[in-house]
Amino acid sequence: KWRVESGMDTARNEVVGRSPEDFLQWFEKRKNPHFEMCPYAGRNQEGHVLWFMHPGYADSAKFINHRQISLDEDLRVTALVLEWTMWLLEKLSREEQRMVYCIKIADLNGLGADGRRVGVFVPGYMPHL
Repeated sequence: KWRVESGMDTARNEVVGRSPEDFLQWFEKRKNPHFEMCPYAGRNQEGHVLWFMHPGYADSAKFINHRQISLDEDLRVTALVLEWTMWLLEKLSREEQRMVYCIKIADLNGLGADGRRVGVFVPGYMPHL
């Protein structure tokens, strides 16, 4: 139901089929500067896809209060990142005839430091965790 109501079934065409390099260029233009992440950092020795996230450097208050795009657009971009990731994993798994996984690495160093508030303490942030 959500996929149809949100338009994700058609919106996914914006990202599905892109090479990792092209996808990262697409993402770079749309990412939120207050939450550092790389949704494709290559593949490890076993061929699994790597993601890196740096929630320790996220500024949750700025994420909510100093927006360059609407929160709805930010959530749409996040959903499209996940759509692309799932598409890539399926594509690679079929091509290689094995299950390819996505390994997400989260660097929590700096969480709540330097005046950055942790998301659970920022009004309006919790629904987006």
